[in-house]
Amino acid sequence: MSPDDTDAEAPTPQDEDAGAPEEPAEPLACSACRGTGKVISNLGGTPSEIDCPWCDGSGVSIPEHDAQAARRAERGEQSEPEGGGGGEAQGDEPEPPDQVA
Repeated sequence: MSPDDTDAEAPTPQDEDAGAPEEPAEPLACSACRGTGKVISNLGGTPSEIDCPWCDGSGVSIPEHDAQAARRAERGEQSEPEGGGGGEAQGDEPEPPDQVA
């Protein structure tokens, strides 16, 4: 058996980077405000420019950010559980009564 014959292969540069999380080259612009950090709110009937609640006015997308969390905190409500969000979730409707024949 020659020294060149081995059972294990030497790691390649791709193998070493496989476990590292990929970072985006540059931050993603917030899609709600298109990177401006401002949106138009019609609350109260009069349009006004406010800081974007989805990026907190930074113009940069914030992954997993809850845009309505601040509003709920002002009203004293608890935040929605994971997977919750607008509309009725499955299981919220009452069960129909069992029909006996």
